[in-house]
Amino acid sequence: EGTLLGLLYPDEDPGEGFRCSIKIMDMERKFNINRAAERSMGRYPLEQTFEMMGVDVSLIPYLVDAIIDWRDQDSAVGVNGAESEYYEPLGYLAKNGPIDDLRELLLIKDITPEMYWGNATNSLVAGTVPTTVEDEGESLNYNYALVDLFTPLSLGYININTAPAEVLQLVPLPGNPAVTADAIVSMRVGLDGLEGTFDDEPYDNVNQLQQVPGFTRDAVQGAARFLSVRSATFEVKVTASVRGRERILVAVLQRKNPKDIKIL
Repeated sequence: EGTLLGLLYPDEDPGEGFRCSIKIMDMERKFNINRAAERSMGRYPLEQTFEMMGVDVSLIPYLVDAIIDWRDQDSAVGVNGAESEYYEPLGYLAKNGPIDDLRELLLIKDITPEMYWGNATNSLVAGTVPTTVEDEGESLNYNYALVDLFTPLSLGYININTAPAEVLQLVPLPGNPAVTADAIVSMRVGLDGLEGTFDDEPYDNVNQLQQVPGFTRDAVQGAARFLSVRSATFEVKVTASVRGRERILVAVLQRKNPKDIKIL
């Protein structure tokens, strides 16, 4: 009552034919692809990504250089990269600027829909055509999907209270990255080992990583360049259904404080 729907359908029972669901995803639980592709970051984040995914080792240098070339602002071709002269016959040019939509990765040389979505099935569901493979025995499934690891919109820091272990591994961590990332997650989820339960113990600040095995004070200072305990960027997905007609609305928001929220 008193809403736009109430004015449009004054005689309708609000419990019949009207549904609305809202899903909010924290984008700081992923790594910002633009930061990962900065030359100042070195090659570690992207190389680590493709190694974790299980991509053919011989292909990784080409993928890394191609992503860096796509995003950097010059036209100099990396050792194994690609610039506009490669893309022109395909009908477009290298971006030579920040990635605004993660699906731009699908335009980059050698990146396949399976790498982006994780496997051929997800690729088909998303409406992209899987790669044709001559060798039918070759697997098109990867351990992780690029869409689950990266975001183009965030503050650039990974929230250690919400990021999964596979995302935490994308930044330099002391010791074995996989083991250390698992330890970071284990510390925050409490004794029951489950996210979102009563015994969770979220980090109040990054310095508390000194409680995690392998972290020294110097290691924490180094990790603090990439990690935080707060989130400010959120993807909001609203699914609304009115009399059997459904519409999905998606927005990415940045919250500086409860009174300062803008649409990105």
